Amino acid sequence: MSYKPPFVLYCLREMNCPLYEVVRAAYASAGLQEQSGPNTHVDGIIGGDGATRLALRILRVNLYDEEYTEIWARVSGDKELIASFERQLRLAKEVYFQQVYSNKFNRVLRILISKNKCGKCLSDASCGKCPLLSTPLGSMVKSVVITPMGALYEFIVARGSAYDELQRWGCKPVHSHGIDEYDYMLTEKQELAIIYAYLMGYYSFPRRISLKGLAAKLGLSVSTLAELLRRAEAKIVDAFVRHELPHYIVGRALYGSRQTDVVEGRLGSRQRVERVKTKPEIEEAVLA
Repeated sequence: MSYKPPFVLYCLREMNCPLYEVVRAAYASAGLQEQSGPNTHVDGIIGGDGATRLALRILRVNLYDEEYTEIWARVSGDKELIASFERQLRLAKEVYFQQVYSNKFNRVLRILISKNKCGKCLSDASCGKCPLLSTPLGSMVKSVVITPMGALYEFIVARGSAYDELQRWGCKPVHSHGIDEYDYMLTEKQELAIIYAYLMGYYSFPRRISLKGLAAKLGLSVSTLAELLRRAEAKIVDAFVRHELPHYIVGRALYGSRQTDVVEGRLGSRQRVERVKTKPEIEEAVLA
């Protein structure tokens, strides 16, 4: 038995899945090219362009009955690509879906796929080679995100032999890191501070209490409380991005930090537009 410390492993795997076909069709209909190459890597929280603008994160797979496979999934990304995905989903034969939740950049869908349409990788758990349903002994799937290049799996591996077995299953490792990088858990003090601040209205808009007021009530210095809240907020934001915005997870695992330029360009252009719009108001304020 291997005593190597548990680690996190990101893998790409080709899949014969109708949802994979729908994601690819959504990109094709939007005129986007798939991105791949020898420099695939993980080194930043936001990455790439193309493939990070739409992602389908698998939330749950149920062998619904003898006729259908039920898949719960979250699709997120650019609203144009989400709309393209839904159009392609409606066009797919023997595939049916129900929208459970939606906002501008996010959808939770319940999808039924006919067993006639669904490949063996999803419809037959006994095949033993579908990480959506089972994994080698000593490993666990933490997340699965379908991209135009295949499925990106995030495994927690606690047994060294599982790594070799995953490769035999056709999983191509693209990155790994220590389990200690999953630093989501708040300390007791961080948890108490964030909950107290929330209950007292510090995160309300407008705020019902200032940081100085909170610190005084707790008998802490402003700097101590600020550090407690900032460390807690950093963990919460990290967990939110990883779990609720899967198109950024794809970017992190495949394209590194290149999309930071894209995000800066989009956000910067919006800011410039806002400044142009508010310039007359600023001038009036100066004259006043």
